Amino acid sequence: MEMFTWLEELYPGDPGQCSGVTLRISESGRYAQIRADVGDASQLCNGLPMLHCLGYLDTDGVARLAEEATAGAGFVMALRELYPYIRPDAFSGATLVFFGGDEPKIQLYFGAHCLGVLRGRLLAAFLECARLRSAAPASTEREVE
Repeated sequence: MEMFTWLEELYPGDPGQCSGVTLRISESGRYAQIRADVGDASQLCNGLPMLHCLGYLDTDGVARLAEEATAGAGFVMALRELYPYIRPDAFSGATLVFFGGDEPKIQLYFGAHCLGVLRGRLLAAFLECARLRSAAPASTEREVE
C-alpha cells in the first residue's frame, strides 16, 4: 500500500493551495522508498493518469530521513534517478530540504526552484509513516531454510 501527500505551494495564493507534486512512501522494510512525483493530468493519447518521477530515496534514505527529522536539525538529501540500471548511483537534481525548529517543514527543490512544501500535521504523519515503513519487515520477505 502506498501513502502519499500533496505538497503545498511555498507561497500559496490561497491557503492550502497544492503545487501538483506528491511525496509517496511505498513498500516497507528493505523495499521501502519515497518518491517525488509531479503531474496527475490525463495523457492526450490514452486518457490514463500521467506521473513523472522527479527522484526517489531508497530504504536507507527513508530511514535516514525519519531519523534525522526526529533529531530536529536541518539537512538536505539528494534524490536518485528512478531507473538506476541506466545510470547507477545517478542523482536526479531534486533535493529534499528539512528545516527543523519550532515550525519544521520539508521543501522539495529542483535546482533553485521550490516545487512544494510539507509542514504541520501532514509532515508529522508522513515522517511517522516513513519511520514505521523503514523499520518494518517487508511483506514479501520470506525466511529461507
